[in-house]
Amino acid sequence: MNYTKSPFKPSPTLLISGKPEYLWGGYNDRTSPTRGVVLSDSVDSFNNASVTFLLVDGNIPVVGSLITVVGSANSSGAFNVTNSVITYVSSVLLTGVVTVIFSLAASAQASTADVGQVMIPQPETAEALPTTLTASVPAAFAFLGNRLEQGRVLTAVVSFPVLTANAAFVVGLQEALQDIDSEYYTIGTVATVIAGAISPAGSSPAASVAGTAGRFYRFIVASAIAGTVASGNPANVSTTTIVAKLMA
Repeated sequence: MNYTKSPFKPSPTLLISGKPEYLWGGYNDRTSPTRGVVLSDSVDSFNNASVTFLLVDGNIPVVGSLITVVGSANSSGAFNVTNSVITYVSSVLLTGVVTVIFSLAASAQASTADVGQVMIPQPETAEALPTTLTASVPAAFAFLGNRLEQGRVLTAVVSFPVLTANAAFVVGLQEALQDIDSEYYTIGTVATVIAGAISPAGSSPAASVAGTAGRFYRFIVASAIAGTVASGNPANVSTTTIVAKLMA
């Protein structure tokens, strides 16, 4: 969610030491990973692998989740993958049978019975990247003493599950003494995106800020040019998404 100026807005989330707080996006830490038993698998001539499994624990996975398979016997173990991105999901609720598709460079194989286990961790959920100068919801830091400066370090991490071509923007971290929009000021840059890629190349979209004395913190997107999807999409709109978390 984005920052709300209204005094009727919800109270800011309280930062708890050692626990990441999501100011854009989220993470379900109360549900176990998806686990299943492999029933069959196949791969077509376009390197689209399909694995069908019986769900034994967790939720039905969603597109974008990461699948790991162990113990598969078909195609000399080619279906044993680690953290492959799921591109399609179908399921039958009455039977608990789930089929997922992911990319796999292997020889074509018709659907064949198989064995093995599936593990799919709960994914982070993302939000649409704001296309104007917009801030995230805030988080509040709890003071344990009379001194404002307590030698703390804040770690900010952002990611972009979908990053469209030509996207160009900067994500910053801001602080304030009171949760008033006009009081926030930028204390660091967390990520810079140029031409649809993190800049400079190979850099990590994370930042640590030490010794700050603010009480409220938020992320902000500046100079947002969210880019466009691939040509041929009739909507021709931005699809860039963001996850932003902060830990004290």
